[in-house]
Amino acid sequence: DNVNYWLTIWKNTYRNLLKRASPGSLFVCFEDLCRSPRDVLLGLFKLAGLSIEECSAGKKIKAPVNREVKNIEAEIKEEALQIYQNLLTRAQESTMQVQEDV
Repeated sequence: DNVNYWLTIWKNTYRNLLKRASPGSLFVCFEDLCRSPRDVLLGLFKLAGLSIEECSAGKKIKAPVNREVKNIEAEIKEEALQIYQNLLTRAQESTMQVQEDV
């Protein structure tokens, strides 16, 4: 496994998602979803006009174990971190939109 290969795949995928997402697209912060799955899902369900009562997905969502990764090329890492920051910004904007719409 070459971490640089997989990080490049991640980077290209999410850069493309940010570029092609329609203006009304909702982004969810993965860390928020793992930290407070029921709260995040509740907002999304309310926005969609659905009841969360029968949803058990929140009980199954868990954060992965973090591990230290070495040998990441600096340029790839910096690009990935910038894309990640852009994703976080979009997720924060989506959170505000959900709160306003609910």
